[in-house]
Amino acid sequence: MAVRMLSLILICFWAHVGIVNSQDQGAPQGNALSRLEFFIGDWKTAGKMFPAGTNQPVETSGRIAYRWASSLWLIFDHTAAMPEKIPYSVHGIVGYDPASGEYVAYAFNSMNPVAIRYRGNWRDENTLVFDSDAFPDSRKAQRITYSRQADGTVRFYAENAHDGTSFSPHSDLLLSH
Repeated sequence: MAVRMLSLILICFWAHVGIVNSQDQGAPQGNALSRLEFFIGDWKTAGKMFPAGTNQPVETSGRIAYRWASSLWLIFDHTAAMPEKIPYSVHGIVGYDPASGEYVAYAFNSMNPVAIRYRGNWRDENTLVFDSDAFPDSRKAQRITYSRQADGTVRFYAENAHDGTSFSPHSDLLLSH
C-alpha cells in the first residue's frame, strides 16, 4: 500500500512539473524572439476601433496576455468589449523564421473562421510592424504596428486596405500594465 501511494505521489509530482515547465518557459535566449520579451505579461487595452463602412470610432477596452509557449513561440490572448457589439477576441502565436529573417504570426479572431497569417519586421528599435495579405473577407491587406512608448506602454495600431494599397484605421489601442 505504501509503495502504491508513493508511486501515485511521484506520478502526480512529475505530471505537475511537466505541466508547469511547459508553461511560461521564459524568453528564448540568443534569437530574434528574445526581442519580444517586453510583451510578456498581462496588459489592459483601451482605445478606439473603427468599424468597417463608417468613420465613427467606437471606444473599446479589454485585456491581452502574452506568454512564452516554448523557446520557439510567443502566444497571446486578447479580449475586448465594444458598446452594443459582441465581445471580440483574438488568439495567436508568433514565431521567427530564420530563413526569411521575419517574424511569422497566426491570429484567430472571433470574426473570421480561419487564421490570418502575418509577417513582421522591426522598423526601428521600438517599432515592430506586421503585414498580412491573406484574408477570408474583403480586405486585401492589413498592417499592425506595435510601438513601444517611453513610459512603458505599447501603442497597437491596425490598418486595413480593401484595395491593397490605401490603408484606413481599424484600431488604435494603448496597452498598459
